[in-house]
Amino acid sequence: MDQKRQVLEWIEEHKADLQKLLSDLIQIPSYSGEEWNVQQFVKTYAEREGFAVEARAFDEQKKRPCVLMTYKGTGGGKTLMMDAHSDTVKVQPYEKWERDPFSGEFDGTWIHGRGAGDDKWGIAAGLTVLRALKACGVTLSGDVELLSSVGEETGKDDRYRHGAGAMVRSMEKKPDFCIVCEGSNMEICPETPCSIKLKIKVRGKANHCCLRYASVFPQPHTVWGRGNKGSADALQKAMLVVDAMYRLERDLSINHDRGGLKGSGGTDTLNRMGVGAFTICPVSIEGGTDNSIIGEVNVTYVVQFPSVYTNEEVLETIRETVKGVAMTDLWMRDNPPEIEVLNQSRGFASDASHPAVGIMQEACADALGKRGNVSCWIAGCDGDVISPYTPCVVFGPQPPNTHAANERITLKEVVDCAKVFALCAMDYCK
Repeated sequence: MDQKRQVLEWIEEHKADLQKLLSDLIQIPSYSGEEWNVQQFVKTYAEREGFAVEARAFDEQKKRPCVLMTYKGTGGGKTLMMDAHSDTVKVQPYEKWERDPFSGEFDGTWIHGRGAGDDKWGIAAGLTVLRALKACGVTLSGDVELLSSVGEETGKDDRYRHGAGAMVRSMEKKPDFCIVCEGSNMEICPETPCSIKLKIKVRGKANHCCLRYASVFPQPHTVWGRGNKGSADALQKAMLVVDAMYRLERDLSINHDRGGLKGSGGTDTLNRMGVGAFTICPVSIEGGTDNSIIGEVNVTYVVQFPSVYTNEEVLETIRETVKGVAMTDLWMRDNPPEIEVLNQSRGFASDASHPAVGIMQEACADALGKRGNVSCWIAGCDGDVISPYTPCVVFGPQPPNTHAANERITLKEVVDCAKVFALCAMDYCK
């Protein structure tokens, strides 16, 4: 029998083992910063299966180890690493869950619980790949690795200092290519968006709410303390800015013409996920006190955009847009909104023509019956901190309710991913 067929059949025949492994992982709570127990489980499991295992912790208390598991090659070949994070977001509010969020229950189709889709499925799939290669006696020149990381959910700094970034940085021999296990709608994503979080402060002039008439119907200048001297509704002014930002979001996406994967979509091989080139998402609005005309409104945005644009280009466009809005309003001309940049992050952009991307496309064709599409992923991930050392792609299913109540994933999707990973390893590391 062809060895690739043998590996695919082994994974299919052992899908019950994969399901149990994922359920066991879900049953171990592992919020970011509290990954010790689940990582010890992963380490013990891999050691019991006979793989080379190395655990390294980079936090001061040494309670958050990253675990690297390896199926060793004979030497001289390329190394493929799969990366999946062991930490999860919180489950609250509990009352919105229809099942125990740590049950790992399998209903015959879906595996339920926190971490099922983000991101413990990747650990289960990766370990299944290592087991399949070993069980089928596959001989490769290069190593196949699985990294179970920590701190992904708490942001790029934690990933860099304690998680995947720290682990890869410490490795004497870096992997030649990395598959980051995240939900990508089964598309191959060698690019993620850049991100800027900013706050726009719109100032008005507070006054007692009984004096609102003076701002709605400005009084003659002969009436002392009225007109703009009396009050200015910051919410009304902020609405002008918010409307302009919505229009800017649309205009930037429509007029994006620099290429790249993000926003280029609709073809047979590019960006079928429908990822927009630019998104300017309002995430919070704050302002006002009881019984007063609102004197200040703060609108916080998360801006995502393709890596072919610099952060400063995007920020300058936003600044000019807000400045233009201010010039249309008499109050805001003298009291212009202020923009505060809260944080910035560059995504990663690996070469979409990298040989491993083509290998993954063919692996999708062999395992799933359809050549893999190349796209751009929608958020930040471990790839942000791994990509400085090795090219990366994001690949995985698109499970519902990630970061929400009733998180779940189908067993079939996890099995399919394991098959794709295994075929990719067999061709890339041969």
